[in-house]
Amino acid sequence: MKLTILGGRVMRARTPDGIDQEIYALLVVRQLLRTAMADATSTQYGTDPDRASFSTVWQTARDLVIRPRTSSPTRS
Repeated sequence: MKLTILGGRVMRARTPDGIDQEIYALLVVRQLLRTAMADATSTQYGTDPDRASFSTVWQTARDLVIRPRTSSPTRS
């Protein structure tokens, strides 16, 4: 998890409670991505979820979250 999600970076939290919170947050993100991988592979007959690349899913999710908007929302 540290290598894939944090990219080898040190955790930001400095207190025991903060470290617990950060670990739980990383575990939640990992579980959400694994669930998305299982859902995506279930649409392709005969595809095993273990064959999906976690690194690719992580990088794609990260890019979608931090990608700047190409257009502003319209107001009515």
